Amino acid sequence: MSADFDVIVVGGGGAGIAAALAAVEAGARTLLLDAGPKLGGSTALSGGVFYAAGTSIQQANGFQDDADAMYHHYMTLSRYSVAPSLVRKLCNESAATLDWLISLGVRYTNEGLYFSGCDAVPRGHRPLGAGAEIVERLEGALSQHPVDVALETRVTGLIKASDGSIAGIRCGEDEISAGAVVLTTGGFGGSKEMLTRHFPDHEVGGDYLWYVGAKTCRGDGLNIGAEAGAEIVGHNRGQLSVTHGFSPDNEVQQPGWLVHVNRHGKRFVDETQTYAIVAEQLRRQPGHECYSIFDEDARLSLTRASDRHPTWERDLILRYLNEGKLTKAASLADLAQILGLPVRALKTTVDRYNEACAAGRDPDFLKNPAHMRAIANPPFYAARLKPAILGLTATGLSIDTCAKVLDPNGIWVKGLFAAGETTGGVISEIYTASGNSIANSIIFGRTAGAGSAAFTLGIKQKD
Repeated sequence: MSADFDVIVVGGGGAGIAAALAAVEAGARTLLLDAGPKLGGSTALSGGVFYAAGTSIQQANGFQDDADAMYHHYMTLSRYSVAPSLVRKLCNESAATLDWLISLGVRYTNEGLYFSGCDAVPRGHRPLGAGAEIVERLEGALSQHPVDVALETRVTGLIKASDGSIAGIRCGEDEISAGAVVLTTGGFGGSKEMLTRHFPDHEVGGDYLWYVGAKTCRGDGLNIGAEAGAEIVGHNRGQLSVTHGFSPDNEVQQPGWLVHVNRHGKRFVDETQTYAIVAEQLRRQPGHECYSIFDEDARLSLTRASDRHPTWERDLILRYLNEGKLTKAASLADLAQILGLPVRALKTTVDRYNEACAAGRDPDFLKNPAHMRAIANPPFYAARLKPAILGLTATGLSIDTCAKVLDPNGIWVKGLFAAGETTGGVISEIYTASGNSIANSIIFGRTAGAGSAAFTLGIKQKD
């Protein structure tokens, strides 16, 4: 008896749509399901940055780059705590996959190329229409094929055949059979229980914590995959960006002229470093927090909010002050006492920083002098900074380079594939750069879709 579908893709974000498109283009009868009211998932809510090396856009801007250099940087920054084979595939296929998105109509421009991490060359490719544009173009391509799409449908389990292979899905009491299943349900940022179990470090965000992904991402893929025998890898991994908690805005990069001091009243990082580096350093500080210090001259200079820093405008600063989100004092000594910081340490830190500003050189953290501003004219302000914007989770199902889901023995759970945030092994404790997650989702989504189609169609041909 034939299955209802050749391939069922569970989850309709970037990875899922890419998987469904690859499967149907290979000739598979495909069903795509999503728990939300529309396709897109967390990809649609993201900035849509794609992390890639050796791209046509890099070349057009005069940058020479390749997959080897990207791989070396990626693995070094991750301290080799990720799966080398998966990262190698991501790097090798990044440029071609970006070109594929461009061929679908996603608008990546020369101006959208930027340093999205601490790379030697810019590898972040920002689309004009952010993540929503990627989803729109993927949906447009998918609509050209006979794919069944079911929305507001949550999958509750997998069906196993007598030989142990995956043979379909369960949605409550309903069963739908398939030759292969692809899990692309996203992460688990929408589930407090899953966060506590798999990413306990999320608690450092405290009362500032908020999740920027789709609320439907509750870890379904991890749960039903584990029930089917899959291994879960990458415990306690996720991307927490820093925030002052001014508003629920995904403003992960703070103004470079701020001075961050920990509870000891001391600087601990170059404030202009990428958000992943600042967040990692902040998580190592007492209380997992610090205070960003600035003066009245800095506030008055904020004549208008910028696209890069939408919450930083001089009148907004006063509003945050009235809301209790900022501390203000007439002197640095008073500010230190209010915050509970050592007075002498804070004054020493600020004096040394001001001397560095005057000299045009930061001797301690080598901060770019262009972003340095003295803290000299009262009143003085402080904003608490915490790693609390949960961008993604990175604990997930173990896969190989073909996106096949593996059990704890490294054996394929036959018929089961996975991609994107549902998987582990690609993203470490340190987030490599903006665009890492989107590249991971699209590259392995296409891999999972093509692989699942080849598997199930191959079985049919043998029969």
